[in-house]
Amino acid sequence: MDAHLTHYAQSKYDGLFVKNKHWYYKIHLANTRYEIIKRVVEESEKWIEANPDSTDWDVIWLDTSISDDRFRKLKKFQKINHFIGMKGITRKDELCKNLKKMKKKFPQCYNFFPLTWILPNEISDFKNYFKKESGSKTYIVKLKNSCQGKGIYLTKSLDNINKYDSCVIQKYIHKPLLINGLKFDIRLYVLVTGCDPLRIFLHEDGLVRFSIEKYKLPKSKNLKQVNMHLTNFSINKKSDKFENSLDPDDATTGHKRSWKAFLQKLKEEGLPMDSVMKRIEHMIVKTICSIQPELKHYYNSAHISDYSNSMCFEVLGFDILLDYKLKPWLLEVNHSPSFATSSLVDEKVKYAVIRDTLNMLYMHSKYRHIHIQEYLNLQKFRKKYSDVLVKHKKELKE
Repeated sequence: MDAHLTHYAQSKYDGLFVKNKHWYYKIHLANTRYEIIKRVVEESEKWIEANPDSTDWDVIWLDTSISDDRFRKLKKFQKINHFIGMKGITRKDELCKNLKKMKKKFPQCYNFFPLTWILPNEISDFKNYFKKESGSKTYIVKLKNSCQGKGIYLTKSLDNINKYDSCVIQKYIHKPLLINGLKFDIRLYVLVTGCDPLRIFLHEDGLVRFSIEKYKLPKSKNLKQVNMHLTNFSINKKSDKFENSLDPDDATTGHKRSWKAFLQKLKEEGLPMDSVMKRIEHMIVKTICSIQPELKHYYNSAHISDYSNSMCFEVLGFDILLDYKLKPWLLEVNHSPSFATSSLVDEKVKYAVIRDTLNMLYMHSKYRHIHIQEYLNLQKFRKKYSDVLVKHKKELKE
């Protein structure tokens, strides 16, 4: 298995049809609710939106995951924006399971994920650890399939945990890196364009999401102060104190900022962010490597004779927390990260991610031509077979 991570931005392309005197490809967008994706396509010289009822498209973008059946029905020149099997890292319980499995084999390489237990199966293990632990007994509880901060809560007591709940429990990282007293996390966008070998790209920009209230060490009396402990935008945007930055390149204001600008600011302040980024890149590659065999199996079982190992691509949202020692911790991986744009920062960052993702896809007209030629050859064979069958029937009658 070979895998490496590359940074991505704009790139050149090869095309098929003509739009404004340029080549273009057709992309089906009827199953996505994000207007910014449609706007990127409208403003691109490479892409044009396909008719919603048409099956003659080169790429389809869906907000939801795909089934085996849908993937099998793809023509060999078509691409879809999900891999079957990616839930192995995008579901909280599956991510935990796969990273634990890798940590048993490579303990020094997979130490970037907080201690986690899957309930109800591991409730006994959790209780044993809880009773023996002498440090900060603070845990964060998350529903297995939840998103946008739904169903998350902190606890210091076993009594608050229902052993029958279908959830994951993580040891809370109680000493995060703070900026002006505020806790923050990082959303990085990772593009996967192949699974055998893995082809992984990290976008140059992302989002930094701040909590609203000044951070204090977790105590029983402040565990319910979600605007202090949680950085989820869907939670904090409801606060009257939430502020949007008026300048998407300003790394010092707003509760949501550009990662690219923020990273540069941290470097200017003397923090060793180059080494931090190396650790983050390794974390991303190792996380995706944990499910590479499954991705390869699902892919090859559906399309054995794929021309280029490139019928699938996927944009993932990696959520990362830096602790006070600048160690990066993986919190979770998001399938279909939100491309909603409620601020100028969202607009700038997400537009670039979508534009650069489409430009990074390996599009080549020869794959469509090969498919058409195979189809024509098959039609000729069927006609020839039909002619032989008709002739044979006539001979039998005579």
